[in-house]
Amino acid sequence: MIIPSFYLFSGICIYAFFTHLEAARNSTKNKKELIFSCMCLLVALIAILHVRCLQATSLNDYIWPSKAFIALAIIFFLCTVWFITIYTKQRHAYFAYALSLTFIILFAVNLFSPFSLEYAEITEIKTMKTPWGEPYIRAEGQLSPWMETTYPILFLTYGYMFISIAKFHKKTRKNEALWMLIAMIVFFISTIHGMLARVSIVDAAPMGPLGFIALVILMNRILNHENYQQLKLANLVFNSTSEGMLLTNQEATIIAVNPAFTDTTGYSAEEVVGKKANVLSSGRQDRAFYTAMWNSIKTTGKWQGEIWNRRKNGEAYAEWLSINSIVNKDGSPSRYVALFSDITKQKENEQLLWKQANFDELTGLMNRHMFNERLEHYILKSTKSSLKGALMMIDLDRFKEVNDSLGHDIGDTLLNEAAQRMAVCIPDTDLLGRLGGDEFIVLLGEMDDSRDAERIANNILKELSAPFPLNEETVYISASIGITIYPDDAKDTITLFKNADQAMYAAKNQGRNCFHYFTASMQEIAHARLRLTTDLHLALQENQFCVYYQPIVDLDTNKICKAEALIRWQHPVLGLISPASFIPLAEETGMIIPIGDWVFKEVVRQLSEWRSDINTFQISINRSPAQFRQKIQNEEWHTHLENADLPGESIVAEITEGLLADISINEKLATLRSYGIQVALDDFGTGYSSLSYLKNFDIDYLKIDSSFVRSLTPGSKDMALCEALIVMAHKLGIKVIAEGVETPKQRDLLMTARCDYGQGYFFSKPVPAAELEKLLKISKAESK
Repeated sequence: MIIPSFYLFSGICIYAFFTHLEAARNSTKNKKELIFSCMCLLVALIAILHVRCLQATSLNDYIWPSKAFIALAIIFFLCTVWFITIYTKQRHAYFAYALSLTFIILFAVNLFSPFSLEYAEITEIKTMKTPWGEPYIRAEGQLSPWMETTYPILFLTYGYMFISIAKFHKKTRKNEALWMLIAMIVFFISTIHGMLARVSIVDAAPMGPLGFIALVILMNRILNHENYQQLKLANLVFNSTSEGMLLTNQEATIIAVNPAFTDTTGYSAEEVVGKKANVLSSGRQDRAFYTAMWNSIKTTGKWQGEIWNRRKNGEAYAEWLSINSIVNKDGSPSRYVALFSDITKQKENEQLLWKQANFDELTGLMNRHMFNERLEHYILKSTKSSLKGALMMIDLDRFKEVNDSLGHDIGDTLLNEAAQRMAVCIPDTDLLGRLGGDEFIVLLGEMDDSRDAERIANNILKELSAPFPLNEETVYISASIGITIYPDDAKDTITLFKNADQAMYAAKNQGRNCFHYFTASMQEIAHARLRLTTDLHLALQENQFCVYYQPIVDLDTNKICKAEALIRWQHPVLGLISPASFIPLAEETGMIIPIGDWVFKEVVRQLSEWRSDINTFQISINRSPAQFRQKIQNEEWHTHLENADLPGESIVAEITEGLLADISINEKLATLRSYGIQVALDDFGTGYSSLSYLKNFDIDYLKIDSSFVRSLTPGSKDMALCEALIVMAHKLGIKVIAEGVETPKQRDLLMTARCDYGQGYFFSKPVPAAELEKLLKISKAESK
């Protein structure tokens, strides 16, 4: 019974040896599996050797298996020490090294001793029987003194292993550690029994390797349970991960898929298992793509990247795919694992962000950033070609009026419609973009004939001049186009943009609804404007401005009763600069507000000096739209007049009729009039005049533009217009001032038409304050 049992246990241990050796080979870093497989083999050999001892017929038959038994037991203890060390993850196993050295010494002693580490002398071989009568062989003789040394070493070994396992359990709370401790206790009990039998304290019994076998069987169950837990965990991860997974064989035939695969692709496991992985192919990647992918897998064992596949419902989707190879021991692939995640939304968001960064949201045209990149690419490409290109800057004329009067929704519709009309005029090979607002840009590349630019510009002007039916409104606009030629005018993007912009403004100055080519003189004019703009910022600080006054004469009394304040700029280098040159620059740069404020304060100061002599004198001051829209400046004017102890009636604010298009202007006019400041409507009849302006707004004076007075003759249309304006104004309670009076004949005709006041070179040109003061004294003396 004992002999068959030991052979059975040996078979079990040999099976465990092969099982754990295979596990160790599949996982190169799992040293505990490798050591445990060695322990299984050692126990199998120990059991077989013990059988040989139990069946010995002579001393020689007993000694060599006994000696080998002890040798393998020493190696088993050595393996057990390192198994426990690795299993419990001891970082600094100095004690394990010391025990290993001790076991090596004991192994050497056992190897070179006459009998074994166990016996110093064997006197006889006895045949004994088990309680159930089965015979077995036992040796009798003198024990070796090395056995006394071996016992303390074994106790130290067990102590080390018990402590290591206990610490490991305390740290991890793993139940397997408790089972490992129980296995070690069983092994320890069998060892104690063997020691007691050697000193005849208990009856000898053929238990020999039972402790070894029990330890191996328990540890085998523990390791198998751990492996099962790991497989269970791996299966849980496989089935629970949010990323799709599929497993294929070396022929790329699908073996298994996880639920996330089904969620992403729509295919169930039953529908794809056994089919090739290309069942998901979308057809978007060509053969070269897949060839490169499989070359990478065969070379490096892995591949990852972006790929488009197709769901069961036919919908294409983007995925980030990682493929890894599982190789055989000879290095050949046995399985492929693919892990993927759906990145379609991410790709859509990236595409949306890219589109927002590079294309205009309203018109769908490329924006400045994208157009600039394409232009730079064109310049690099065209360096190898002798063909020319043209850059066209397009600005919609009077778009702001449409936007302000009809609303931004109508304005956006107009921009979109204008973009579509321009796109029709431009070849598909050329570029159209929107810079912002109502500015568009066109690149005509590789022109065979420079007249192509003119032809396209004329087509754009024609398309844009056609009426725009927008909801219930019909809108008419035009465009101003600036054209610069590459590489004649410039060879870089910045200069090309600047040149086209200058040419576009030249087209506006020509009257709009036309195109203009860039010329070198424009660059000089632009530089002059830039220098003048820079000097304009210093003019106020360095007190370069002065105020001139042009008298306004009462035509009935020929007395100077008013004057218009006109600013002059005494430039230290350029001399006296006309307001027509710097006022537009001041309005563009916002300098008109501090300049206008300075003029007002200078006029108030001058009025304060004159007040002792002239109590009812008025000064007209031109106010730009930018000044007028500032409510705080209106209040400052009133405060400044009060501080100077001047009545509001001493100031007349001159505005242009274009300002009256602002629906909020009436409130601001009412505020000025509440301070006593009067209002004059300048250049009446030259803009988009509307009689409703005179009816709806509080206007004190209407100034007839000099263009009507210049050609004034009896019976002329200009005379008829002036008479009509004067009669109409008087009916509305408005006084009339005629500008540009240069001859006695013009004065007489205006007097005949009952005009109230005259202003012009006939009476006086604009003069400094000191000269005006002299004229006032002369006028006062003559009136007496």
